[in-house]
Amino acid sequence: MVQSAPKFLTVDEFINHYSECDRYELIDGELIEIEATVPTQGLNNYMIVATYLFIRSQNAEGIG
Repeated sequence: MVQSAPKFLTVDEFINHYSECDRYELIDGELIEIEATVPTQGLNNYMIVATYLFIRSQNAEGIG
């Protein structure tokens, strides 16, 4: 059985092809797909709500 050698990416190639996508990381030249975990998703939701409430409170006080 023959295995092909992995293709390594440069930082420029990674940025050109994957800069819009947050599902991949470049680690030692290898493209690694990452998956959001439940705790990460919960933290993201918390940050969105906290940011929204902060902006809303600033607007209510007449600031911004």
